[in-house]
Amino acid sequence: MNDRKQSAPEQLLAFLELFWLTSLTVCEEGATIVAGIHQWRQVLGGAIWLWELCNACSRYSPEQWWPVAGGQALPDEQLAENLEVSAATARRWRTRLEKNGLLRSFPESGLKRRLEIRNINFVESLPASAPDIASVN
Repeated sequence: MNDRKQSAPEQLLAFLELFWLTSLTVCEEGATIVAGIHQWRQVLGGAIWLWELCNACSRYSPEQWWPVAGGQALPDEQLAENLEVSAATARRWRTRLEKNGLLRSFPESGLKRRLEIRNINFVESLPASAPDIASVN
């Protein structure tokens, strides 16, 4: 047995691998989520770690955007500390997620930001101008 202590990123990776395996085999909804984020893997690069952290710190809801950390404002330094990266890297990853529409942030006091992560399974309702399917023959 290996007694070496895993770093936080290694622990997160191990958890995510287990989560993805479990999601794919147990939960159809989980499989959809996993398939959805894997489409972004090449575009996001290392920013996928910040997305995963934000996703883990949010609660499921049917809404399009989920508050991260219960809506508490967080500095990039705190995100960086949790991911064991520099604040500049966390800021760059946050910006990349924002540019790709997966995260949005709202400046609060000081250098803190309130974050919201996109529900990648959100389906918008049809616009009012959409035809009524029941009336189509």
